[in-house]
Amino acid sequence: MDNKKINAKGDQRLYDLWVCGEPEGFEKLYKKYNHRIFGFLIKMTRDRNLAEELMQETFFAAYRNVRQYDSKRSFLSWIFGIAHKKTIDYYRHVMVERGNCSAAGRALKNDFDRPDDFTYGQELKNLINDAIVKLEQKQSDGNIK
Repeated sequence: MDNKKINAKGDQRLYDLWVCGEPEGFEKLYKKYNHRIFGFLIKMTRDRNLAEELMQETFFAAYRNVRQYDSKRSFLSWIFGIAHKKTIDYYRHVMVERGNCSAAGRALKNDFDRPDDFTYGQELKNLINDAIVKLEQKQSDGNIK
C-alpha cells in the first residue's frame, strides 16, 4: 500500500475519532497539518500575525463544520480549502471596510482622501490582486485542491 493511502486511512481514523467526540482525533490532525497550513497562510498574507490569526480561524471553522468533510477527499485539501477561503474573506472584509471608511470620510468632509491614503489603497488593491492571481495559478497547476 502506498504512503498516500496509508496517510489517508490514518487521517480518516483521526477524523472518525474527532466526529465521535474524541479530542485526540482533532489534536493529532492539528499537530500533523498546522505547520503546512501556517506556511501556506504566511505565503498568502506575508504577515506572521495575520497568518496566525487566520490559522486559528481555519481550524476553528474546521472544528465547527466537521461533518461537512467529505471523506472521499484528503483531509489536507479540505483544510487548505478552508484556509484559502478564510484568507479571501479577510481581504474582502478589509476592502469593504476601507471603502466604507472612505465613503464615511467624504460624507463627513474629513481629510480621508489625501494622496498617501490613495496610494496605500492602491498598494493594498495590488497586493490582493497579486495574491488572487497567484492562488489561481497554483490551483490551475494542481498545487492546491
